[in-house]
Amino acid sequence: RINDLNMGLSTHRARNLLETNGKNVLKPSYAGLFFGIFKNLFNGFSCLLWLLFILSFISTFLISHNDSENRTYFMFTCVIILIIIILQLIFSIFQAVQAIMSAKDIENSIVSYVVTIRDGKRQKIPSTDLVVGDIVLLSINEQVAADLRLIEVKGLRLDKSAITGESEPIDATVSILYNESKVKYADATNMAFMNSVVVFGSGKGIVGNLITFLFLW
Repeated sequence: RINDLNMGLSTHRARNLLETNGKNVLKPSYAGLFFGIFKNLFNGFSCLLWLLFILSFISTFLISHNDSENRTYFMFTCVIILIIIILQLIFSIFQAVQAIMSAKDIENSIVSYVVTIRDGKRQKIPSTDLVVGDIVLLSINEQVAADLRLIEVKGLRLDKSAITGESEPIDATVSILYNESKVKYADATNMAFMNSVVVFGSGKGIVGNLITFLFLW
């Protein structure tokens, strides 16, 4: 809880939150990773391979035991198809791991800093050290380092094209949004979202990750 918007979090409180919640970085979606691998196993050409495998496997039991030549042929076909499926699975996993490693390399190579208010003083810290409740100052041409509930704006305009697809900058506000059911999270004018860009003016916001920030504060 922030008792004074001019004081911000204490250094001790911010350190505890950082230890509890971790760094302010986008974490890879492992659920999405496994879903993508699963989808590749049963998509397009893979479906045909599975169908051929099942038909060949069934055929090995339908063929007479005396017809060893055809029985061996279908068993061999089953093995070959299964090897292809396994190789495809390994390739999909390799691609997914490479994508995650590339994202982490990019993340580690780009270090940005933000100005926050802690202990009543302005402090310049790495954006990865931001925690929920931090007060962040926004200036022109800066990229927003975390989702912020705006509490002060001075002609602030934000480019949210990376989030909403809007080509025109949005005029930011600090107004409370009373009708939650009619407001989309990404369209909220009292929020500055991570990776949006300040194109005009300045402002101040509190780091948050709860939609309730839109309506209750």
